[in-house]
Amino acid sequence: MTLARPSAQSAPDKQKKRAEQVRFFGRVKVRESDLIMFTRQMAAMMRTGIPITRCLETLAGQVDDPRMRDVIDFIYKRVSEGHMMSSALGQVPRVFTHMYVSMVRIGESTGALAENLEMLGGWMERDYQLMRKVKSALTYPVFVLILATVLTLGLFYSILPGFVKIFNEMQVELPLITKIVMAITEAVRNPGAWMVALGVGAALYFFLRDQAATERGRIRFYRAALMVPVLGQMLRQAALARFCSSMNALLVVGVDLIPALRLAANASGSPLLVQDSNPMSNAMQEGSMLSEYLEARRDLYPASVIQMVSAGEEASNLDAMFARLGQFYNEEVNYLIEGFSAVLEPVMLAGVATVVGTIVLSIFLPLYGFLNKLGA
Repeated sequence: MTLARPSAQSAPDKQKKRAEQVRFFGRVKVRESDLIMFTRQMAAMMRTGIPITRCLETLAGQVDDPRMRDVIDFIYKRVSEGHMMSSALGQVPRVFTHMYVSMVRIGESTGALAENLEMLGGWMERDYQLMRKVKSALTYPVFVLILATVLTLGLFYSILPGFVKIFNEMQVELPLITKIVMAITEAVRNPGAWMVALGVGAALYFFLRDQAATERGRIRFYRAALMVPVLGQMLRQAALARFCSSMNALLVVGVDLIPALRLAANASGSPLLVQDSNPMSNAMQEGSMLSEYLEARRDLYPASVIQMVSAGEEASNLDAMFARLGQFYNEEVNYLIEGFSAVLEPVMLAGVATVVGTIVLSIFLPLYGFLNKLGA
């Protein structure tokens, strides 16, 4: 009897296991802070002359997060098998973006991988700090709104039902505001109303989720957010800051202008800039100047961007101009966040005071009327 060789049997199993591993790492996601630390450490170790495989092996043993450790170990194995690092990074798309992979690929081809990683780490850290500030500014109002809603529902569920009973026993004409508050109190304590509310909320959630999964839906949501005072301006400036900083990082490492425009638009976080990147790239391929195209899209690009890009084209230093623009809009975002926080606090306090005052007024008006009736 002839037995098959073990290597022949194990080859399909190895291929299947590798395919499953690639699919797994195509879905995994890690913390951005861990990715920034990985990038900076890789750059520092490679600058001292340590081989890539040794760097990856060392970092895999130092990372605390198990997901990031698995990602680094996966890249280490791929590079040890003879694959380029950029090829291994491209198989983990939710961790390493197209911009990240492109900058690594260019560093591999030019022999400046350590320098490119160092620049990439610096850009990622600045971008991370910028988005943290924007998210922090948006977290506060959401937290206050949720807290106020929970406390208000608590009043409607625990305290106000007692007053509803009292008002019914008094048999007096209730003011309109009291009738509204009593109707809300009855609805809050009605399980049927909660079932209807949950059904409507679930339908709305799935509708918004499906819309957000499409390019047209994301653009609609983004346009709606841009119409909000202060918030819209903050989002617009943050997108321009990320776009310009990304353009600077990409041009400095040697990415051509057309692919750099596409990658920077994807990194901006603005679906409007992402949508505009294709016609912009097509215009560049047809021989148009970048400043000429931006001039025709003043709805997306302010005059400052157009003027600086035009000056950069004339002086052949677009990367430096984009660096200045990125720094300028980064500072603008900081000022807007400070102004947004200063305006938001009194507005939120006024909103909470209005709700509480309305509830208190709805209670005391009928009581005051009842006391007047007794006095008469």
